Amino acid sequence: MNLAEEHQLVTLYKESQINYVQRYLVLFSAYNLWFRATTGKTVDALAIQSLKQREDIWVASELGETLPQLRSVMIKLYVLTNHRPLNDEGRSWRGYLEDQYDWRGLIDFWYAVRCDLIHANSIQQRSYYPLLVKLAYDSLHIFMTEIIRRIRLCVTDADIAHTDVDQLSPESIRQYLISPEKNNVDAVSAKSFAELYELRENERIFRHDKPFTS
Repeated sequence: MNLAEEHQLVTLYKESQINYVQRYLVLFSAYNLWFRATTGKTVDALAIQSLKQREDIWVASELGETLPQLRSVMIKLYVLTNHRPLNDEGRSWRGYLEDQYDWRGLIDFWYAVRCDLIHANSIQQRSYYPLLVKLAYDSLHIFMTEIIRRIRLCVTDADIAHTDVDQLSPESIRQYLISPEKNNVDAVSAKSFAELYELRENERIFRHDKPFTS
């Protein structure tokens, strides 16, 4: 391999690396849109305080009923933030997860990383910070994937209003009857969404549609 080929190899490798900073900020924008709509708060600090009172999805996660992929990421965050806390001056959050189930700390962590990136805080210069950004992305991506899956499973008044009554199947009617408001999907049991998913799949099979994906 000559020098030109080696340079091209290294350049292509570097270009292939995932920019977790950019991806996280875009993902957080989606999360921000969701939690403002869900809490009815337009100020982030107030919305986040409201989120910490919405424990249903997190209790279900601790019981193993939802968000199973989140467990391993939270263990890593618990270990890392206890050894390298995000405790910059002026930050109200303590800067670390109290244990591997500390979902309120996780909510604070997501917001803290967002603020560090937006405001270019000095903590970004620390060698371990890229790992924190990646873990922030991984954990928030798992959470938002579940939220979006639930939203897409809901059947609302608007959906029914735009559907020919003669085309409504028993599965569609049942989905409509048990669907929560889209702004409230995190406060509904995982079992309810398991039933919604099963109804959607049964309806799909009957209509020969493509598989439902989130």
